[in-house]
Amino acid sequence: HPMETLPTEFLAFILRRSDGLNQGRLKIWFYTVDQPGIGKIGPLKGPVETDVKAGWMPFLNLHNHNFFFDQTPVVPGVPWPSAIDAQLMKNLSFENLPFETTAVTNGLMTSHLRPDELKRLRAADEP
Repeated sequence: HPMETLPTEFLAFILRRSDGLNQGRLKIWFYTVDQPGIGKIGPLKGPVETDVKAGWMPFLNLHNHNFFFDQTPVVPGVPWPSAIDAQLMKNLSFENLPFETTAVTNGLMTSHLRPDELKRLRAADEP
C-alpha cells in the first residue's frame, strides 16, 4: 500500500542471548499493522515472555512513526516516542528486565533511549 494512503506501523522486540561459542545470537519478534498506531502488543507479549524465561535478554525495542503527508506541516526530524509510546515503554519489562534500548524510527532517522532516559518522558497516563 502507498504510505500516503495507508500507513503501516510496526513493533519489533529484539532479544539477545550469549552462549559459549558465539558473541551472541538475536531473536526478533516482529508485528505490523496497516493503520496508524500499533494498538495492543498482545501478539508479541506471550512469545517474548516465554523466551525471556528461557534465558533470552530484552535487548532492543524498535517502533516506527510514519510521515503523514496530508497533514501540514510535515515536520522533518528525529522521531521521538509519543506519550502513549512512553507509557508502554515505561511499563514494559519481561521478568522485571527492561529493554536495553528503545528506538523510534521514521525510516530515515532514529532516536535511541535507555531505560533511565525513558523515565524522564511524560507518559499518556501521567499529568
